[in-house]
Amino acid sequence: MSKLFYREFDFEFPDRETWTLPWMLRHRAQTHGEKIYLDVPDHGESFSFAETLAHAEAIGRGLIEAGGEHGDRVLLMAPNRSEVVLSWFGAAIAGMVEVPINTAYTSAFLEHQVRTTTPTFAIILADYAERFIEGDTSAYDSVKRFYLLGEDAAQSKGIEVLERGGREAAPYEQLARPDSDAVLPDVDRTDSGAIFFTSGTTGLSKGVNMSHSHLCFVSQQLIALVRLTDRDTHMSVGPLFHGNAQFLAASPDLIAGARFVLREKYSASRW
Repeated sequence: MSKLFYREFDFEFPDRETWTLPWMLRHRAQTHGEKIYLDVPDHGESFSFAETLAHAEAIGRGLIEAGGEHGDRVLLMAPNRSEVVLSWFGAAIAGMVEVPINTAYTSAFLEHQVRTTTPTFAIILADYAERFIEGDTSAYDSVKRFYLLGEDAAQSKGIEVLERGGREAAPYEQLARPDSDAVLPDVDRTDSGAIFFTSGTTGLSKGVNMSHSHLCFVSQQLIALVRLTDRDTHMSVGPLFHGNAQFLAASPDLIAGARFVLREKYSASRW
């Protein structure tokens, strides 16, 4: 059994020099351009592989124009939405590092994760703005600007809250710069791609620095284990701050050319 299993355990892309998220995005935009990649039925949205790349490059240029540099961290804190996936990809394509944060965190738990990763930007749901002006706010001093997701009224309120706390904030929509001439960097497979936090069972969560190569390796393991192909549709109901939704669903689907269906949460009645 094990011999048969391992004989079929082949990587989608065996050349390790290709093991970066930007390379995978650009490759699939070429090979599967008009095919739907990101499908978010709860919000009535869908993005082809080519559209996903275009959005990611626009966001990446926006981060660079805002003063971001290769290796900077980008905090992501929002429920499952297309903007979280596109911002994750945008950070990667700009050579920056995503830091997905548990949406339930407040106070010391939130302060710890922000303080230990020192993000330059934060992309958050507008409803969470209050959390960043409470407690030991020095934990958030590294953040140059907050970008807020949500309805216009919620964004305006969140911006007002953050500015009242001495923070710079803007609507998420101002981040994308499709016409920018900002040069996107070359991203190496050894560059950091994400910092994921452990569950914290023995104390405060520890940040795990994951390279692009690490993320692509784990994703290609999943592809091999479940025999994922570009004919498949793969649905995830897990939160995007968790590895299950990211490098065991969204990333393998991108690499395999499959459709990634993202739901806000699990619903027994809709299942």
